[in-house]
Amino acid sequence: MYRIVLFDIDATLIKCGDAARRAVRAAVEESFGVDSESCWSDVPKHGRTDPLIIKDLCELLLCRRLTQTELNGICNAYLEKLEKLIDDTNGYKVLPGAAALLNKLAKNDSILLGLQTGNLEKGAFLKLKPSGFGVYFSFGGYGSDSTDRAEIVRTALRRGEQRVKKHKDLLRPVLIGDTIHDIDAGRVNSVFTIGVATGIYSAGELKKAGADLVVDNLSDTDKITGLITQL
Repeated sequence: MYRIVLFDIDATLIKCGDAARRAVRAAVEESFGVDSESCWSDVPKHGRTDPLIIKDLCELLLCRRLTQTELNGICNAYLEKLEKLIDDTNGYKVLPGAAALLNKLAKNDSILLGLQTGNLEKGAFLKLKPSGFGVYFSFGGYGSDSTDRAEIVRTALRRGEQRVKKHKDLLRPVLIGDTIHDIDAGRVNSVFTIGVATGIYSAGELKKAGADLVVDNLSDTDKITGLITQL
């Protein structure tokens, strides 16, 4: 019997400081010759995918629609900038309990650890690089797969299922994330959801969104691991 456990990245496992903002700003300036800093705060970011954030930012700056070719080019430029900036970022932080929880879950042979994140796939692993957490994840769903968070979760689950031999049964999956968008995407896919109040959403807001369990952070490793293994 196997259980898939999907993690969000930003504000769930780590906070990457100013690296992503600086990388987007550099990519936009390189592509269009304009500084995006003035519009950065006007674009919703939490729980959304990288392509949507970049698209909205550029269209706000340029006052026109972005072509798919332009968007692809800026996303690639963003990844190039992020790769250079992630090791030299201000405020990179591993969140409480994340390292211990991943280490404990990884030792359980019946648990498959995956990602469900709005980050582009390469960007996800770049952000995880300073923490060393990338080694825990061999599959996932990403912002490069879809702009729809529920579809990203479906993609991650499908990829996880493909890693399990057909004669093995899968237990109910678990999703761990810090935004109401994570919780919504998990509920749509009948996943047990754990809301972590380490982002902009309070414990009350995550509970109201329908999280099956809400924790302040991932520090109570035994409680979270016990719940996951006993579902």
